[in-house]
Amino acid sequence: PEVQAQVKAMLIEAMTREAERPVRHQIASLSAALARIVGFGRRAPAGGGAALTAAQARAAKADKTGGGWPELLQFINTCAMQADTPQHRELAYYLLSQLAETVGQELAQHFAELAALFQHALADADGDVSKSAMRAAAKLISELSIEKDVLQFGALVPPMCALTLVAAQRGDDEALAAPLEAFTDIAMSPVKVI
Repeated sequence: PEVQAQVKAMLIEAMTREAERPVRHQIASLSAALARIVGFGRRAPAGGGAALTAAQARAAKADKTGGGWPELLQFINTCAMQADTPQHRELAYYLLSQLAETVGQELAQHFAELAALFQHALADADGDVSKSAMRAAAKLISELSIEKDVLQFGALVPPMCALTLVAAQRGDDEALAAPLEAFTDIAMSPVKVI
């Protein structure tokens, strides 16, 4: 557990300090892989005889062994809402896209806050932040299978459409790729949002 704590702290520090986007994304991908293994330190719901998902079982086991990584969620939130640099705001949504499956399973009670976080990012003046948020939101929506969960993110579709129109009007093929990718992910959701 002590070595694991050091590795987690080192990864967060490396993501904070790394200036090169590809390297920062690789560190974030490694961090997401570790988070999928150890969970976020949330206990699985008790009682009722309900079957646990694999992620909930890992999170429950991690809690018993002192594991979990709630600091990663705090890091994501801090980067998304308080970071002065667009690079760190974009990193928050890149991490969320890498964690879409895990976040969807472990943080259902926080979907309203996540939707607000995405809404805020879709209006970000930096194009990389809004594109990254769009990709992350779409990946999360495509992972959800309960209608009430998906519908909490329905309000994101109009700003996503607006970003798509702006990119199309500018003739910016690179900027247009992100929303088209996002809408493809959303269309694959078991619950229809659009």
